[in-house]
Amino acid sequence: MIENLKSLITNTEDSETKTILFQILIRIKMLEDNQLSEKQLSGDLLKIYKDFLKYKTSTNLKSYDYDKDAVHIVFGGTQAGSIAQMLKNQNLLEREAVISFDERFSIGPIWNLHENEGIQHRSDWIVNHINLENEQLEDYQETFIKKIDEIKSIETKAKIVIWVGDNAHEQTALLYILYTLKNHSNEIQCIHATKDYQEIQPGDTHVPLHIGEMLPESLSIIYDLHKNSPALSAEEKKVYEDNWEYLATKTEVLRIWSKQRIQHVAENYYDDDILAVISHLHNEQKEKDFIKASRIIGELLGCIEQDIGDLYFEYRMRMLLFQGMLEIKGVPKAWRYYSVRKKEYADY
Repeated sequence: MIENLKSLITNTEDSETKTILFQILIRIKMLEDNQLSEKQLSGDLLKIYKDFLKYKTSTNLKSYDYDKDAVHIVFGGTQAGSIAQMLKNQNLLEREAVISFDERFSIGPIWNLHENEGIQHRSDWIVNHINLENEQLEDYQETFIKKIDEIKSIETKAKIVIWVGDNAHEQTALLYILYTLKNHSNEIQCIHATKDYQEIQPGDTHVPLHIGEMLPESLSIIYDLHKNSPALSAEEKKVYEDNWEYLATKTEVLRIWSKQRIQHVAENYYDDDILAVISHLHNEQKEKDFIKASRIIGELLGCIEQDIGDLYFEYRMRMLLFQGMLEIKGVPKAWRYYSVRKKEYADY
């Protein structure tokens, strides 16, 4: 059982791990604030554990039955788990399905992504720049195309519900999927969960970056708010489609969410932040020693309020190595295998 757990955790994305950790910590905080009893905490932790096992062991085996009343589209495994749990809590899993497009749309080329040449272009960039597992690299383009075909295969009678938050990843994905579905007659509803969350939790100082950071109980309230909301009109769909056509002309490989819109920025946009974090960690050392890449990326994920992901930061750290600004100890096949320090401290 321990080995199985190790295998599941090894194949879990950092975003999923962070979400599980957040759900655990928020419950501990509720215990400290006397909002939860120890018995309730124990029950909640056991439920998180069981839900994690059930979701991870079924991810690669699940085949969706699209003969449903509604199909929910989300953009990440963590988000899919949260929505699936919400539907389960409402006894809706028999009638509603979840599709997860496990892709990071805030990074990588999206130029002409609605055409085969755009998918090929993105695939080439990902394979040549991002440290994915060998199997993911080999199957990247095929997996991407299969997911698009999966979404296109949703039956016309099913209502499509697309969940997004205020981040460049999900907002870019929303435009892409709506363009992909532009010739489909399905009723389509978009739920901007971040905005709704702030309305139902006005006193919460933590604003989730994406729906995977929200508790299923909050998602249930948000879903209930929208059950009678109108579907997108033809005019609204056209606006989204036009926005995608504009976005798909861009050649940049990094997007952020700023002033309530997607903004393209330079590939090295976060390089100064990476160097600043490394300097800060060096200042905590008596001797300027090598720092685990995982710790640096963890600090970046904690202080940069964008849904960029660990893999892009790791890529930029390697670029700084190649530029001679950092030196390395270990093998840069993935961020957990090496450490870095600023080149100026090489003689320490």
